[in-house]
Amino acid sequence: MALSLIALAVGGSARALPSLEKPVEVLSRELVDLEVSPGGAVLILVSAPESPAPGLSRWEVGATTPKATCAIQGRTAFSFDRNHVLEFTGIADGTKPTLRVRNATSCKLERAIAANQMIVDADVRGGFITIATRENAVDGRLLHLLDRRDRIVASTAVGRNLELGFAPDGRSVVNFDPSDDGPTLWRVPSLQALPWPAWSRGQAPTFIPATSIVAYRSGDRTALVHWPEGRPLAASILPPDSRLHRVSANARLALITQRGRGQERLLVHDFARHRSATIFEGPPGSIDHASISADGRWIAWSERDSLQEHRVRIHRQPIADIEFRP
Repeated sequence: MALSLIALAVGGSARALPSLEKPVEVLSRELVDLEVSPGGAVLILVSAPESPAPGLSRWEVGATTPKATCAIQGRTAFSFDRNHVLEFTGIADGTKPTLRVRNATSCKLERAIAANQMIVDADVRGGFITIATRENAVDGRLLHLLDRRDRIVASTAVGRNLELGFAPDGRSVVNFDPSDDGPTLWRVPSLQALPWPAWSRGQAPTFIPATSIVAYRSGDRTALVHWPEGRPLAASILPPDSRLHRVSANARLALITQRGRGQERLLVHDFARHRSATIFEGPPGSIDHASISADGRWIAWSERDSLQEHRVRIHRQPIADIEFRP
Protein backbone atom coordinates (compact mmCIF):
# COMPACT_ATOMS: atom_id res chain seq x y z
CA MET A 1 0.00 0.00 0.00
CA ALA A 2 1.21 3.48 -0.81
CA LEU A 3 0.75 4.91 2.69
CA SER A 4 3.78 4.40 4.93
CA LEU A 5 3.25 4.90 8.64
CA ILE A 6 5.31 6.27 11.50
CA ALA A 7 4.07 5.07 14.69
CA LEU A 8 -13.28 43.07 17.66
CA ALA A 9 -15.46 47.31 18.01
CA VAL A 10 -17.55 45.64 15.35
CA GLY A 11 -16.21 46.44 11.88
CA GLY A 12 -18.28 47.59 8.96
CA SER A 13 -22.03 47.18 9.42
CA ALA A 14 -21.76 44.13 11.67
CA ARG A 15 -24.05 44.14 14.70
CA ALA A 16 -24.11 41.66 17.59
CA LEU A 17 -26.84 41.17 20.19
CA PRO A 18 -25.98 43.23 23.29
CA SER A 19 -24.08 41.11 25.78
CA LEU A 20 -22.62 41.50 29.26
CA GLU A 21 -19.38 39.99 27.99
CA LYS A 22 -16.91 41.69 25.68
CA PRO A 23 -15.70 39.53 22.74
CA VAL A 24 -12.05 38.51 22.50
CA GLU A 25 -9.93 39.02 19.39
CA VAL A 26 -7.46 36.82 17.49
CA LEU A 27 -5.52 37.30 14.26
CA SER A 28 -5.86 34.62 11.59
CA ARG A 29 -5.91 34.40 7.81
CA GLU A 30 -7.59 31.00 8.00
CA LEU A 31 -11.06 30.29 9.37
CA VAL A 32 -11.17 30.31 13.17
CA ASP A 33 -12.98 27.25 14.52
CA LEU A 34 -14.41 26.98 18.02
CA GLU A 35 -16.34 24.72 20.35
CA VAL A 36 -18.36 25.79 23.40
CA SER A 37 -18.76 23.37 26.33
CA PRO A 38 -21.84 22.90 28.56
CA GLY A 39 -20.11 25.04 31.21
CA GLY A 40 -19.59 27.87 28.73
CA ALA A 41 -15.83 27.56 28.20
CA VAL A 42 -14.87 28.10 24.55
CA LEU A 43 -12.11 26.19 22.77
CA ILE A 44 -10.60 28.41 20.05
CA LEU A 45 -8.62 26.77 17.23
CA VAL A 46 -6.41 29.01 15.07
CA SER A 47 -4.57 27.56 12.05
CA ALA A 48 -1.21 28.50 10.60
CA PRO A 49 0.04 30.15 8.42
CA GLU A 50 0.02 33.92 8.88
CA SER A 51 -1.23 33.92 12.44
CA PRO A 52 1.04 35.24 15.21
CA ALA A 53 -0.21 32.60 17.64
CA PRO A 54 -1.60 29.49 15.91
CA GLY A 55 -2.85 26.75 18.21
CA LEU A 56 -5.54 25.84 20.69
CA SER A 57 -6.68 28.16 23.49
CA ARG A 58 -9.43 28.07 26.10
CA TRP A 59 -11.64 31.01 27.04
CA GLU A 60 -13.22 30.44 30.45
CA VAL A 61 -16.43 32.12 31.57
CA GLY A 62 -15.53 35.38 33.30
CA ALA A 63 -12.03 35.56 31.82
CA THR A 64 -11.10 38.63 29.80
CA THR A 65 -8.69 36.74 27.54
CA PRO A 66 -8.30 33.13 26.40
CA LYS A 67 -5.46 31.01 27.81
CA ALA A 68 -3.19 29.18 25.37
CA THR A 69 -3.36 25.39 25.67
CA CYS A 70 -0.70 24.59 23.07
CA ALA A 71 0.95 25.94 19.93
CA ILE A 72 0.23 24.18 16.62
CA GLN A 73 2.21 24.99 13.50
CA GLY A 74 0.15 23.26 10.81
CA ARG A 75 -3.30 23.47 9.26
CA THR A 76 -5.78 22.41 11.93
CA ALA A 77 -9.36 21.22 12.31
CA PHE A 78 -11.54 19.61 14.93
CA SER A 79 -12.54 15.99 14.37
CA PHE A 80 -16.19 15.58 13.42
CA ASP A 81 -17.11 14.52 16.96
CA ARG A 82 -15.16 17.59 18.20
CA ASN A 83 -13.17 15.47 20.69
CA HIS A 84 -9.82 15.77 18.88
CA VAL A 85 -7.75 18.33 17.04
CA LEU A 86 -6.25 17.25 13.71
CA GLU A 87 -2.99 18.91 12.66
CA PHE A 88 -1.80 18.62 9.04
CA THR A 89 1.85 19.42 8.32
CA GLY A 90 4.43 18.80 5.59
CA ILE A 91 4.86 19.27 1.79
CA ALA A 92 4.99 23.09 1.74
CA ASP A 93 7.98 23.23 4.09
CA GLY A 94 9.68 20.27 2.43
CA THR A 95 8.94 17.82 5.25
CA LYS A 96 7.03 14.53 5.07
CA PRO A 97 3.22 14.86 5.12
CA THR A 98 2.09 14.13 8.66
CA LEU A 99 -1.19 13.96 10.57
CA ARG A 100 -1.02 14.61 14.30
CA VAL A 101 -4.01 13.77 16.48
CA ARG A 102 -4.39 15.74 19.71
CA ASN A 103 -6.85 15.61 22.58
CA ALA A 104 -9.15 18.63 22.18
CA THR A 105 -9.23 19.37 25.91
CA SER A 106 -5.58 19.00 26.87
CA CYS A 107 -3.97 19.26 23.40
CA LYS A 108 -1.91 16.19 24.35
CA LEU A 109 -0.42 14.51 21.27
CA GLU A 110 -1.99 11.06 20.99
CA ARG A 111 -0.96 9.83 17.54
CA ALA A 112 1.31 10.88 14.67
CA ILE A 113 1.08 9.39 11.18
CA ALA A 114 3.32 10.19 8.21
CA ALA A 115 2.54 9.45 4.57
CA ASN A 116 4.37 9.42 1.24
CA GLN A 117 1.62 11.57 -0.31
CA MET A 118 -0.20 14.70 0.80
CA ILE A 119 -2.95 14.05 3.35
CA VAL A 120 -5.95 16.01 2.08
CA ASP A 121 -8.47 15.10 4.78
CA ALA A 122 -8.86 12.90 7.86
CA ASP A 123 -11.05 12.07 10.84
CA VAL A 124 -10.73 10.00 14.02
CA ARG A 125 -13.26 8.13 16.13
CA GLY A 126 -13.21 5.18 18.52
CA GLY A 127 -9.59 4.23 17.85
CA PHE A 128 -9.92 4.28 14.07
CA ILE A 129 -8.47 6.97 11.80
CA THR A 130 -9.54 7.55 8.22
CA ILE A 131 -7.15 9.37 5.88
CA ALA A 132 -7.51 10.51 2.29
CA THR A 133 -4.27 10.94 0.35
CA ARG A 134 -3.56 12.53 -3.03
CA GLU A 135 -2.25 9.83 -5.33
CA ASN A 136 -0.53 10.35 -8.68
CA ALA A 137 -1.40 6.87 -9.90
CA VAL A 138 -5.18 7.25 -9.68
CA ASP A 139 -7.68 9.84 -10.84
CA GLY A 140 -8.70 11.08 -7.43
CA ARG A 141 -7.76 10.12 -3.89
CA LEU A 142 -7.15 6.98 -1.88
CA LEU A 143 -9.12 6.46 1.30
CA HIS A 144 -7.40 4.49 4.08
CA LEU A 145 -8.62 3.15 7.42
CA LEU A 146 -6.09 2.72 10.25
CA ASP A 147 -6.56 0.77 13.46
CA ARG A 148 -5.42 1.65 17.00
CA ARG A 149 -1.87 0.56 16.16
CA ASP A 150 -1.83 2.83 13.10
CA ARG A 151 -1.87 -0.14 10.74
CA ILE A 152 -3.77 0.10 7.46
CA VAL A 153 -6.70 -2.29 7.59
CA ALA A 154 -8.40 -1.21 4.33
CA SER A 155 -7.98 1.16 1.38
CA THR A 156 -10.20 2.17 -1.52
CA ALA A 157 -10.16 4.66 -4.40
CA VAL A 158 -12.45 7.68 -4.00
CA GLY A 159 -13.25 10.85 -5.94
CA ARG A 160 -11.48 14.19 -5.82
CA ASN A 161 -14.02 16.15 -3.76
CA LEU A 162 -13.87 14.98 -0.17
CA GLU A 163 -15.13 16.13 3.20
CA LEU A 164 -14.60 13.13 5.45
CA GLY A 165 -16.03 12.13 8.78
CA PHE A 166 -17.07 9.09 10.75
CA ALA A 167 -20.81 8.58 11.12
CA PRO A 168 -22.06 9.23 14.67
CA ASP A 169 -22.16 5.53 15.55
CA GLY A 170 -18.60 5.02 14.26
CA ARG A 171 -19.67 2.15 12.01
CA SER A 172 -19.13 3.91 8.70
CA VAL A 173 -17.10 6.65 7.02
CA VAL A 174 -19.04 9.39 5.21
CA ASN A 175 -18.09 11.78 2.44
CA PHE A 176 -20.18 14.84 3.24
CA ASP A 177 -19.47 16.28 -0.22
CA PRO A 178 -21.80 14.52 -2.70
CA SER A 179 -20.53 16.38 -5.80
CA ASP A 180 -18.56 13.37 -7.10
CA ASP A 181 -20.34 10.38 -8.55
CA GLY A 182 -19.78 7.10 -6.74
CA PRO A 183 -19.99 5.84 -3.16
CA THR A 184 -20.21 8.31 -0.27
CA LEU A 185 -20.67 5.81 2.58
CA TRP A 186 -18.21 3.03 3.53
CA ARG A 187 -18.38 0.31 6.15
CA VAL A 188 -15.86 0.22 9.03
CA PRO A 189 -13.44 -1.58 9.02
CA SER A 190 -13.63 -3.04 5.49
CA LEU A 191 -14.30 0.26 3.61
CA GLN A 192 -16.83 -1.65 1.55
CA ALA A 193 -19.27 0.74 -0.13
CA LEU A 194 -22.63 0.86 1.66
CA PRO A 195 -26.10 1.84 0.50
CA TRP A 196 -27.68 4.70 2.41
CA PRO A 197 -30.51 3.80 4.83
CA ALA A 198 -33.87 3.65 3.10
CA TRP A 199 -35.27 6.65 5.00
CA SER A 200 -32.41 8.88 3.79
CA ARG A 201 -32.41 8.08 0.07
CA GLY A 202 -33.16 11.12 -2.00
CA GLN A 203 -33.09 13.36 1.06
CA ALA A 204 -29.50 14.79 0.90
CA PRO A 205 -29.00 14.32 4.66
CA THR A 206 -26.80 16.74 6.62
CA PHE A 207 -24.80 15.29 9.51
CA ILE A 208 -24.57 17.57 12.55
CA PRO A 209 -21.13 17.63 14.24
CA ALA A 210 -20.81 16.30 17.82
CA THR A 211 -24.28 14.72 17.77
CA SER A 212 -26.12 11.65 16.52
CA ILE A 213 -28.48 13.93 14.62
CA VAL A 214 -29.01 14.12 10.86
CA ALA A 215 -31.09 16.82 9.18
CA TYR A 216 -32.91 16.82 5.85
CA ARG A 217 -35.61 18.78 4.04
CA SER A 218 -39.10 17.32 4.08
CA GLY A 219 -41.34 19.59 2.05
CA ASP A 220 -41.11 23.05 3.58
CA ARG A 221 -39.83 21.67 6.89
CA THR A 222 -36.38 20.72 8.12
CA ALA A 223 -36.55 17.36 9.88
CA LEU A 224 -34.11 16.18 12.55
CA VAL A 225 -33.70 12.42 12.94
CA HIS A 226 -31.44 10.05 14.87
CA TRP A 227 -28.70 8.20 13.00
CA PRO A 228 -28.74 5.46 11.77
CA GLU A 229 -32.34 4.30 12.15
CA GLY A 230 -33.95 7.61 11.17
CA ARG A 231 -36.06 7.99 14.32
CA PRO A 232 -37.84 11.39 14.14
CA LEU A 233 -36.70 13.93 16.73
CA ALA A 234 -38.08 17.30 15.62
CA ALA A 235 -39.22 19.26 12.58
CA SER A 236 -39.76 22.94 11.91
CA ILE A 237 -39.92 25.54 9.15
CA LEU A 238 -36.65 27.45 9.09
CA PRO A 239 -36.30 31.01 7.78
CA PRO A 240 -35.85 31.18 3.98
CA ASP A 241 -32.36 30.87 2.48
CA SER A 242 -30.97 29.57 5.77
CA ARG A 243 -28.30 26.97 6.44
CA LEU A 244 -28.25 24.69 9.48
CA HIS A 245 -24.91 24.49 11.31
CA ARG A 246 -25.24 23.01 14.81
CA VAL A 247 -27.98 21.46 16.96
CA SER A 248 -28.18 20.88 20.72
CA ALA A 249 -28.04 17.24 21.83
CA ASN A 250 -31.79 17.14 22.59
CA ALA A 251 -32.65 18.49 19.08
CA ARG A 252 -34.39 21.50 20.63
CA LEU A 253 -32.17 24.43 19.55
CA ALA A 254 -30.25 24.99 16.33
CA LEU A 255 -27.75 27.56 15.05
CA ILE A 256 -28.45 28.69 11.49
CA THR A 257 -27.09 31.34 9.15
CA GLN A 258 -29.17 33.27 6.66
CA ARG A 259 -27.94 35.35 3.71
CA GLY A 260 -29.84 37.90 1.70
CA ARG A 261 -30.00 41.58 0.78
CA GLY A 262 -26.26 41.94 1.21
CA GLN A 263 -26.25 40.63 4.79
CA GLU A 264 -25.45 37.50 6.74
CA ARG A 265 -27.36 36.75 9.92
CA LEU A 266 -26.74 34.23 12.69
CA LEU A 267 -29.90 32.95 14.35
CA VAL A 268 -30.92 30.53 17.06
CA HIS A 269 -33.99 28.50 16.09
CA ASP A 270 -36.22 26.77 18.64
CA PHE A 271 -37.60 23.56 17.08
CA ALA A 272 -40.18 23.17 19.88
CA ARG A 273 -41.66 26.69 19.73
CA HIS A 274 -40.92 27.17 16.01
CA ARG A 275 -39.35 30.57 16.61
CA SER A 276 -36.03 32.18 15.71
CA ALA A 277 -33.90 34.88 17.32
CA THR A 278 -31.28 36.90 15.47
CA ILE A 279 -28.05 37.23 17.46
CA PHE A 280 -25.71 38.72 14.85
CA GLU A 281 -25.88 40.64 11.58
CA GLY A 282 -23.01 41.52 9.28
CA PRO A 283 -21.73 41.48 5.68
CA PRO A 284 -21.71 38.14 3.81
CA GLY A 285 -18.78 35.99 4.92
CA SER A 286 -18.65 37.52 8.39
CA ILE A 287 -19.14 34.29 10.30
CA ASP A 288 -16.28 31.78 10.33
CA HIS A 289 -17.85 29.20 12.65
CA ALA A 290 -20.58 28.89 15.27
CA SER A 291 -21.14 26.41 18.09
CA ILE A 292 -23.87 25.53 20.57
CA SER A 293 -23.19 23.59 23.77
CA ALA A 294 -24.57 20.07 24.03
CA ASP A 295 -27.00 21.15 26.78
CA GLY A 296 -28.24 24.09 24.69
CA ARG A 297 -27.27 26.70 27.29
CA TRP A 298 -24.42 28.50 25.49
CA ILE A 299 -23.58 29.64 22.00
CA ALA A 300 -20.34 31.01 20.57
CA TRP A 301 -19.30 32.24 17.15
CA SER A 302 -16.30 33.70 15.36
CA GLU A 303 -16.85 36.92 13.41
CA ARG A 304 -14.39 38.12 10.77
CA ASP A 305 -13.85 41.88 10.65
CA SER A 306 -14.82 43.25 7.24
CA LEU A 307 -12.47 46.25 7.49
CA GLN A 308 -9.37 45.00 9.35
CA GLU A 309 -7.71 42.09 7.55
CA HIS A 310 -7.26 38.83 9.49
CA ARG A 311 -8.94 40.23 12.63
CA VAL A 312 -11.49 37.83 14.13
CA ARG A 313 -13.71 38.32 17.17
CA ILE A 314 -14.98 35.47 19.33
CA HIS A 315 -18.41 36.03 20.88
CA ARG A 316 -20.09 34.04 23.64
CA GLN A 317 -23.71 34.31 24.73
CA PRO A 318 -25.89 32.38 27.21
CA ILE A 319 -29.11 31.15 25.59
CA ALA A 320 -31.04 32.52 28.58
CA ASP A 321 -30.24 36.08 27.40
CA ILE A 322 -31.80 35.56 23.98
CA GLU A 323 -35.32 36.77 23.25
CA PHE A 324 -37.29 34.64 20.81
CA ARG A 325 -39.99 36.41 18.83
CA PRO A 326 -43.02 34.86 17.13
